[in-house]
Amino acid sequence: MIKHIIKRDGRLEPYIPSKLNGWGRWAAATLGNQVDWSGIVIQAVSAMPETVSTAELQEKLIQNCLDQGTWSYYLMAGRLYASHLHKIIHGPEIPTVRALHEKMVADGVMVRLNYSEAEYEQIQGFVNHALDYDTPHFSLHYIRRKYSLQNRVTHKEYETQQFVYLRMAMALAEHEPAERRLDLVRRFYTEFSAKRISAPTPNYVNLGTKLRGFASCCLYVSGDCEASLAIGDHIAYRMTAASAGIGSHLITRSKGDPVRGGLIQHQGKLPYFASMGKAVHANMQAGRGGACTTYYSGFDPEAEVIAYLRNPRSTEDRKNRDLHYALVTNKLFAEKVARNEPAFSFNVQTAPRLTQLFFGPDAAAFKAEYERLEQDPGFRKEYFKPRDLILTSLNEALETGVAYLASIDEMNRHTPFKEPIHSSNLCLEISEPNRPYTRMQDLYADHEVGWIDVELGTGERRRFNFNDALEIAAPGSMLPRTIFAGELRAGDVILAPDTNLPVQRILDVHEEPEIALCSLGAIACDAIDEDDDDAYQEAMYLSLKMIDYCILNSDYVLPHVAVTAKARMNAGVGLMGVATHMARKGLRYDTQAGREALHRIAERHMYHAIRASLRISQERGLARWMHKTRWPEGWLPIDTYNRNVDELGNFRHRYDWEALRAEIIENGGIGHSCLVAYMPGESSSKALGKPNSIYPVRDTTLNKTDGSVTIRWAAPFSDDPAWQYQSAWDIAEVDMIKAYAVVQKFTDQGISADLWRRIKDDDKVSSRELLTHYFAMVKYGMKTRYYYNSNVASDKTLENAGRISDLLDEAACEACTM
Repeated sequence: MIKHIIKRDGRLEPYIPSKLNGWGRWAAATLGNQVDWSGIVIQAVSAMPETVSTAELQEKLIQNCLDQGTWSYYLMAGRLYASHLHKIIHGPEIPTVRALHEKMVADGVMVRLNYSEAEYEQIQGFVNHALDYDTPHFSLHYIRRKYSLQNRVTHKEYETQQFVYLRMAMALAEHEPAERRLDLVRRFYTEFSAKRISAPTPNYVNLGTKLRGFASCCLYVSGDCEASLAIGDHIAYRMTAASAGIGSHLITRSKGDPVRGGLIQHQGKLPYFASMGKAVHANMQAGRGGACTTYYSGFDPEAEVIAYLRNPRSTEDRKNRDLHYALVTNKLFAEKVARNEPAFSFNVQTAPRLTQLFFGPDAAAFKAEYERLEQDPGFRKEYFKPRDLILTSLNEALETGVAYLASIDEMNRHTPFKEPIHSSNLCLEISEPNRPYTRMQDLYADHEVGWIDVELGTGERRRFNFNDALEIAAPGSMLPRTIFAGELRAGDVILAPDTNLPVQRILDVHEEPEIALCSLGAIACDAIDEDDDDAYQEAMYLSLKMIDYCILNSDYVLPHVAVTAKARMNAGVGLMGVATHMARKGLRYDTQAGREALHRIAERHMYHAIRASLRISQERGLARWMHKTRWPEGWLPIDTYNRNVDELGNFRHRYDWEALRAEIIENGGIGHSCLVAYMPGESSSKALGKPNSIYPVRDTTLNKTDGSVTIRWAAPFSDDPAWQYQSAWDIAEVDMIKAYAVVQKFTDQGISADLWRRIKDDDKVSSRELLTHYFAMVKYGMKTRYYYNSNVASDKTLENAGRISDLLDEAACEACTM
């Protein structure tokens, strides 16, 4: 039984039960009958020795709350923990913002921000430390351990939650015009502290410091030459060191193909994968190695070997577990799978035109070229079974979780971009164009390097910057059409100020190489009333302003990346807390009513993203490469979405899209080349205190581990029976695919689309069922599929789920309606 208390200043006082009861009553004040504060206090008292410190007693109360394992008890623990943190980090009095920043600058953990003393006084009035007391324990703890600035060697801590948010807000507004930057500090801080905006990890840990790496995702492609492949390894190494996740695609010839006219026999992609994997793992990110997803075509002659590279049963010469792998297919591939027909393999060396069409939007053109080559007796053909290959990949996904899928024609069709998209990123939500580098000097150039030489009708040779905006005569129209110079073709007529310039022929082209980057952010949709469009617009506008800052103020380890990133202004704003919104409404992901709710969520998100980008373009101008997108023509996602989505619900548009289209055309485009991507958000959602991304929750309470930090997480209000959360494990894969498809309708990029499967006892997943999942993805227009999570609910192993021999010979039914 406790008799004495050691205060934080070292004084010894008699234990007064009423004071401890006051703690418990205060910590539970807003939680009603969801918690038993007196029980928590009694447990603490009974476990303590006669003499105990205030800190030890508070930590015991917190632990007792956490042991109860519910959302309300985690809120109670958070209230106690907030008070505890304020004392152990700041002492008896919380410092002013200016005093803390001066201390952090002096200790070298922060840079001096360009605010005057008078501005600091105004900013002091913005901060509200009382908000910490409404935060669940896991959110406070995660921010403390992962995101607050501290000396990681001496373990000296500086920031509690509100200081983290204010530092970010001040850094983001620092370079804004003087007359509006304090207002922007206030608005950024308000959105962060209300947990309506989710920032990615690089923003939390780098804003306001000398570290200025903010890009989350990097996508590069290597071309079919030794120089480009070597440069690809260099990109993987340096971008990993800069904390980016990597997505790569090696578009090169295959094992046994001739090199240098047959003097050398190509050794295939596996040696290059080995080199790439070592480059990615050579550098550490937050205490662990980097990560890369590499993409490979389903028509590649080495596809079957690549599909097995992560399988532990593969032989050592055919194993590479340093990388993740994504199988890239298209509609014709899916048709071959459905009919169980053979297909011939090809690559960029054996069929360059077909390879070009593979990375394009026109499924009919690809099919026509494929059939032409199939009828060409001079074209050497080696056949394989697409059905066997897709089942191999699907089976690997079920067994290892990390064999991913991408539909490349859908990625190139449902997009605002004009140029080819070759792959996605590490987590499969980014869909942006890129081009291979073939000269190392281009990678380190601080200017655009592409050009195109044309011969005009006068015989004059003229060179244009590859990315120049040109107006050409549009056949059958009185209005000109704007293109970028790289699109020029023989027969085009360039409309110049003094005279028209007919293009006789294309003489030479050096395409602008590009590494695609994406800067991310997210909005917590459950934190904004579904009818409050003003609040949603504010959150979206500030999310894009945050992304703008990150693109324009990053340090780029590869100078040419800075050129292309600032020209593109690629943004990816996702969502958090969708599962909570659904639970509050009593909606399920696998019902029509649930899909209609997701439709409303996704429509609102994209609509406000476009409106916010329009606002930003009127402040700072259009993205410099806007003419390389379809936005100036009035492109909207409702123009190109997969129409099979319409059968999934009774969908109605909430917003006036045609009025928005007119605004975009009148404005000449928007401020960003792309706007929306649904990332996993696993780390940042912990700080937010919400379910991540658009996913359903796996369970309402979970232990989540990130590096050395383990938290006890709970879905908001999940201990209230009125909030009806649906477990991801209870949603059939096809139903989850339909839910994603509804969201994809309004998404200009992609979705890190996970699937879940609970496997009990002797359950097996038949190949027919796996094919049904694949055909549903193709039918409803899913661009990508990320993790396939399996939960084996017994001690029996999963014996080769999806075995090819299980397949029935008849064509799978879903395929016929593609």
